[in-house]
Amino acid sequence: PLAPAPDPSKPEDGSTPTQASSRSADRSTRVPERLTHKALVALNLRLMKALASDKRARGMYELYIRQGIEQQARVEAYKRAESRWTSQSTSEPLLKSLSVLLKPLALRTASLACVA
Repeated sequence: PLAPAPDPSKPEDGSTPTQASSRSADRSTRVPERLTHKALVALNLRLMKALASDKRARGMYELYIRQGIEQQARVEAYKRAESRWTSQSTSEPLLKSLSVLLKPLALRTASLACVA
């Protein structure tokens, strides 16, 4: 009689696919039994890739932190400038903000009057 065809989703040793993949992952992360030149070169390559990946991730993290701090400073500066021009409950800050607006206009007008 004919034997049934083996299922390609199951490994030949009868373990589940998850167990087989974890076993192969264990093999790829451990040090080989015999340290040969080829194994050391492969290990060195894996280490260099891991270090480059870590350095790239750290650089991106630091970039995002710097951008966030700059954006936060811009928002705070905008809020300070915006609150400076809004009218307050007392008339003193309103007069001060009006003088800030009117003083340059008055100086320009006076300089034009002197030139003419």
